[in-house]
Amino acid sequence: MSRLLASYAYASGVPWLLVLIGLAAAATIVLALVLALRRASRSQAIAERKLQVQDLYHQALLDNIPYPVFVKDAEGRYLVANRAYERVFCCQRSAVLGHTLVETQHVRGANAEVLHAADLRLLSSAGHEHRELVLATDEEETRDVLLWLQSFSPGEGQLARLLGTAVDVTELREAEARALASEKRLTDITRTMPSAVFQIRVWPDGRREFTYAAGDTIGTFGLSPEQLMADESLAFSRIHHEDRDLTARMVARAASEMRAMPAFDVRVQIEGEVRWIQTQGGQPKLADGGAVEWSGYWIVVETRSAFEQ
Repeated sequence: MSRLLASYAYASGVPWLLVLIGLAAAATIVLALVLALRRASRSQAIAERKLQVQDLYHQALLDNIPYPVFVKDAEGRYLVANRAYERVFCCQRSAVLGHTLVETQHVRGANAEVLHAADLRLLSSAGHEHRELVLATDEEETRDVLLWLQSFSPGEGQLARLLGTAVDVTELREAEARALASEKRLTDITRTMPSAVFQIRVWPDGRREFTYAAGDTIGTFGLSPEQLMADESLAFSRIHHEDRDLTARMVARAASEMRAMPAFDVRVQIEGEVRWIQTQGGQPKLADGGAVEWSGYWIVVETRSAFEQ
């Protein structure tokens, strides 16, 4: 009897249709999960490829900048450095990234500890700073480098970063030194001459100024070069009143006609003494703001007392 009941239950009590429906549903869910995982994996791979392309693009942009550019994190570790940075600072990017300046010691001729401490102070203050470095080279020479540093935050709640750029100004400084040396030689030469040289600028509205003066300006106008360049009217006021109109016409004609100012003589009165000063100017040239500028000289040709005059 019991075997008959068991056989009957097996034959008519198991819901095979429901079992098949359940298995199909489970298979569908598993398949959907697998497809979703594949899509997520594919999307992640696409996002990673896009990010990699963006990184390569940004690095290419940085490497085409002819000046060193770098970025440091909140601890002073290098995150980014371009090819120009490698060239100027004689280092490999792979040896710098992820390390601090104290660890790499690649800025030769500078105190790495001092620079690193200054970077950390700037990172904490969220400001900007200019610095000047003197770098040592393999040729036992030095290079002058200017640094511009700016701390910033990539986003709200994120740690600060330090952006830096650098410019090698060695050639500019050498040119400045050569110009100063040339000016000093010119000043030394003109100081020993019995005359004075000047450069005058005339503006479209008629204003005049001496942009340069050297030599025996004391012997000609009784004024130092600094006084002449500070106030042109001081020299004009010492010209004899009968010669001021001639002087103004000669200067105005040279400026308007762009022709060299021919030599002419004027009287200059200095503390009871009258000096005949010969003036001559070179070829005028255009200057900034529509002004006209030329160089010339003064030389004393005769000196008399005011009583004799």
